[in-house]
Amino acid sequence: RFVAWCAERQLAPMPAETSTVSNFIADRAKTHKPGTLRIDLAAIRQAHLLAGHASPAESQQVKMVISGIRHEKGVRPVHHRRQDAGQ
Repeated sequence: RFVAWCAERQLAPMPAETSTVSNFIADRAKTHKPGTLRIDLAAIRQAHLLAGHASPAESQQVKMVISGIRHEKGVRPVHHRRQDAGQ
């Protein structure tokens, strides 16, 4: 997905600029949930690390973009079941 998105815009997917990853995530957020975006970022991170490049997904800019998306779209909180003491 990321490579195709970059190709459409004539951007280098490897090594990707931080702004490229930020724009990709912001664009994908229009039609995808934050969980899907996290998977996208993990794939970008892994591909960069395997190729011996620093991961742009780790940048403060990308983290701020994903945080803003999570805030804007809202993320369902995780509820943990409490175990009763008698079990």
